[in-house]
Amino acid sequence: WQTRIGISHLTALISTIIIAGLSPISYYSNQLYPDIPGLLISLVILVYLSHWQIPNVKFRIVGGRLELPLIVIGISLIGLLPFLHPRFIPLSILLGFGILIQVFYIKNKLLTSLISSSVLIGIIFLHISYHLALSNDWLGPFRPGNTLENALDIATWRFSLFGHWFAAEIGLIHLAPIFLLSFVGIVKLGKSHWKIIFIAGIFYIVTAGVNGLHPHWSFGYCLPARFLITAIPVIALGLSIALPLLKNSI
Repeated sequence: WQTRIGISHLTALISTIIIAGLSPISYYSNQLYPDIPGLLISLVILVYLSHWQIPNVKFRIVGGRLELPLIVIGISLIGLLPFLHPRFIPLSILLGFGILIQVFYIKNKLLTSLISSSVLIGIIFLHISYHLALSNDWLGPFRPGNTLENALDIATWRFSLFGHWFAAEIGLIHLAPIFLLSFVGIVKLGKSHWKIIFIAGIFYIVTAGVNGLHPHWSFGYCLPARFLITAIPVIALGLSIALPLLKNSI
């Protein structure tokens, strides 16, 4: 994904090794938490939509004759995210918006729209069936008074967004100080590519930001920094921008 949006192969490799070898990925790589498959799905869609994430963006066919199957696979993967956990719904909507743009520009728009809509309706039907089978309530956790009651409080951001990084024992910087470079890279990126930084910011909000809405934002995360796993693409992007700066300063 990084090389497709303009990061050099060597820098992307070093960044990926750092990400894979440190918290939180190293802690959760052998766990069954939903964040790991959620991150994988996100990366697959980000690779597919990488041409929209670079300066001077323009539409292009990614898979040639396989473009329609790729769109169907993308929609199916996005539809799987809410099955993993309800907090992935904003991420699913964001990635789905990217695929919607791809459908809008495709040559055979009508056929693609009909097939994509059919797949989406099927996914919604599966979600409703799942909720009915699990709790006999078609809204499942989204009905007022169910599991999401009092679980969303934007005032929590005052503590959680800082705590994700700096809280003792569970914060990312506490466990892997090298990720301070991610801040440097994001600031550097923001000075030259406002479109990319805007996309990265929205992605961060629908991943780490959504996790940070729960009043007990550190509850249930067990091993450190789990709340930042799905935000890894933004963290990795900042790290990859900063690594060459570090090399030049030596």
